Amino acid sequence: MKKAALPMSQPLQNRTSVLEPAVDQVLPLAKAVHTSATAAGIAVKPAHPQRNRPKARAEEHPAATDTHVNTNADANTNADANIDSASVSLATAVASNNVAALRALIKEGVDLRPKNWYETPVLATAAAQGYEEIVHLLIAAHANVNNGYDTLPLTSAAQNGHIQIVRYLLAAGAALNAQDANGHNAAMAAAANGHLEVVRFLVERGAQLKSTGSNETALTLAKKGRHR
Repeated sequence: MKKAALPMSQPLQNRTSVLEPAVDQVLPLAKAVHTSATAAGIAVKPAHPQRNRPKARAEEHPAATDTHVNTNADANTNADANIDSASVSLATAVASNNVAALRALIKEGVDLRPKNWYETPVLATAAAQGYEEIVHLLIAAHANVNNGYDTLPLTSAAQNGHIQIVRYLLAAGAALNAQDANGHNAAMAAAANGHLEVVRFLVERGAQLKSTGSNETALTLAKKGRHR
């Protein structure tokens, strides 16, 4: 059945009054639905004008990219490395072959001499380990190349076969025939450990092959160690 149409001549206020009963019925119903949903724990959010707004792409915000984060991480790592280099002791820096830390300590004016007369000088430690750059730095900083109690820098380098460090020390003024606590000079120490190249180098420069405090010689030490 077709609904009866309002006559065109009917005033506007009469047409509006026809809709008012329907509005009065819908509003209480909507309020009841909202109240029920709230009681049930269901969040009812009003429409937001930016809800369907497209998300910004990553390239529009370069500050939020991974490169920015990595740069900060590298800066923190470098800062930690600088702190570590400046906080280690002289003995630790030399023993661990930490060139950066040693440079920092020398720049600060660290005393390269042992605190006690019986301690091994750091130059002897570096020479024994074969740390060439450490030896260079210590010699340049005027470490005593002839200082030592039970061992000397030159003897330490020779007995471990570090020919290049032997050269450095001799050039810096190390005494060729200085003897350690065992009465051995560098040539005898090299012979006792079978380092033929070092023995030849030292003999060519006039090294003595006999101890002044015992009957030991470079030959007897080489035989004892079975270094043919």
